[in-house]
Amino acid sequence: MTDTSKPTPAGRRKLLAIGRRIPVWTMAVVMAVVLVCLIVVGANQRQPVRPPIQLTPGETPTQAGIDTAGPSSAPQLDSLAAAITGIEGQRGVSIGLGIAPVSSPGRVAMRPWQGGTLESAPAWRTIDIPIALAVSLSPRQPQDLAYLLDRSIAQDSMAGDEALWQFLGTPSQAVASTIDVLRTAGDVTTVLPEDSADPFAVFSQVWWTQADAAQFMGVLFCMPRSWPVLSHMTPGSSDGFGLAALSPTLVRTSYGAGNDSAGMTVGVRQIGLLRLEDGNLIGISLAVIADDGTLDTATAAMTTVAAMLPNVTGFDGGC
Repeated sequence: MTDTSKPTPAGRRKLLAIGRRIPVWTMAVVMAVVLVCLIVVGANQRQPVRPPIQLTPGETPTQAGIDTAGPSSAPQLDSLAAAITGIEGQRGVSIGLGIAPVSSPGRVAMRPWQGGTLESAPAWRTIDIPIALAVSLSPRQPQDLAYLLDRSIAQDSMAGDEALWQFLGTPSQAVASTIDVLRTAGDVTTVLPEDSADPFAVFSQVWWTQADAAQFMGVLFCMPRSWPVLSHMTPGSSDGFGLAALSPTLVRTSYGAGNDSAGMTVGVRQIGLLRLEDGNLIGISLAVIADDGTLDTATAAMTTVAAMLPNVTGFDGGC
């Protein structure tokens, strides 16, 4: 019985002959049409939806004119520094503020500006942003990454933070991955505890300077695969306080418990990105600790400081 599923030798010769009779220009046209169709189909694929606050990478100013020889000094914001000093005295709080322009990793063009007496403060759970980025950059990705980021950052879940930390491996491996992310962003000083198997220690014992945290946020915007993390940060709204009362912003807020007998919350910290009135995008770190041990005092002072930030100038940068 003859197998008709394959062409006979004579049939193969006929097919080859037909192929040789097709003009080269015809084959070129067909290939071009196929290529165009593929491009159109790819362009119509559903793209990730970004928040409506217009903080999309690529919209920032270019690096034209940036001096690559080394970071320049930050602008002299004497009036802002004086205003922060006044708020500290009037409200009975300690304030720390860091501001840095957006910049690509390894191409930081300007040193961060830092004001207030609280030059360094506990990172509290804002440290989950570099931890989340370490997970996002990991060669081995969790299947439920979006869910974990939502739980950790958007829903402010400690269980979500711990899940991200544990995904990075042993405590030493998690520390190494997170430190690598911080160093890539130009933070050469922040350290994480390696001698504790308790993930909570990472979210309570890490100290982060305002300058380092602000620079991290500025570089984070330009880092590859950072948008899954940024997109879970809180958009600014009129219902928020501090940086979250401004728009357009992306903010991560965390609180610190005091040592008094009532265990009252006495401190609050925010890191984020803010679009200034001059169009530039900046990374910000803002922390406030209240002397009276009340959250209301801390958040009110934070909102007063944040309200002065949109009209800050001099922080040109870009990815």
